[in-house]
Amino acid sequence: MKRLLTHILTIVVLAGCQRVEPAEYEPRLVVEAWICSSQSPVVMLTSSISPDAVLRSVDDLEEHILKQATVRLSDGSREVMLKGETREGALPPYVYTSDEMKGEEGKTYSLSIEAAGFRKAKATARIPSAVPLSGISAEKYGDTDTTWLLRARFLDPEGQHNYYKFFSCIEGVDKDFNPTRLDLIDDDVLSPGKEAEVLLLPGSALFTGKEQRSCYYSSDLVHVRFCTMTEEVANLWRVYDTEAVRASLPILSSVSNLPGNVEGALGYFAGYGCYEQDVVPSEL
Repeated sequence: MKRLLTHILTIVVLAGCQRVEPAEYEPRLVVEAWICSSQSPVVMLTSSISPDAVLRSVDDLEEHILKQATVRLSDGSREVMLKGETREGALPPYVYTSDEMKGEEGKTYSLSIEAAGFRKAKATARIPSAVPLSGISAEKYGDTDTTWLLRARFLDPEGQHNYYKFFSCIEGVDKDFNPTRLDLIDDDVLSPGKEAEVLLLPGSALFTGKEQRSCYYSSDLVHVRFCTMTEEVANLWRVYDTEAVRASLPILSSVSNLPGNVEGALGYFAGYGCYEQDVVPSEL
């Protein structure tokens, strides 16, 4: 459910569209955090990189990962301190989390972060109610019997204004849930009472060196996560999708930071109402 972090890390911090000279550049705290319904919170902390920095590989990001921060999360009635842990193969390979607090639909959570050399950061996030999928189907992709596309269906509840997005994780291939491409949905475009159908492309991960897939294989075990979110978080994903397209075109480039909701830092803290389903394409 991440990959915004590495994008935020490498975007130039602009001030009135004026260039920031290297000698004047001061790193900022970068936060990527979320809490899903029925799951533990995840917080990743790094420092921003100067626009003039030269990154030759993912290993060059290691010094920007913050491992000595104090991270607290409150649900309004109690507070827990998140502990840092290493996750081999993940990017970044260090997160703050706790099994002492799980996300609950309808609740608002407050996050506070203290890291040496940076301003104290804080943010809040609300978890909307999850919406179930009514089904996932598969169709053959290309001229073989081994490649597939997935389509998910759901019924948008009437009387609510919801925002939706899918994430996927292929067992043995992905370390985390990754955002599927170009599928952010504002239910203003949906027909009330009519089932919606969405093409579910494989999730994409930045800076991993892995080839970006256009389909699934017969033997893939695909973990699908269907999320509701607040308008604030949806706006962030909307800009991210636009920037991801721009980044794939050599003649275009990013011109601004992604929007965020963290006071005192770059980045975001999101709450997601999640419905999850596991599928094997060839068995649907």
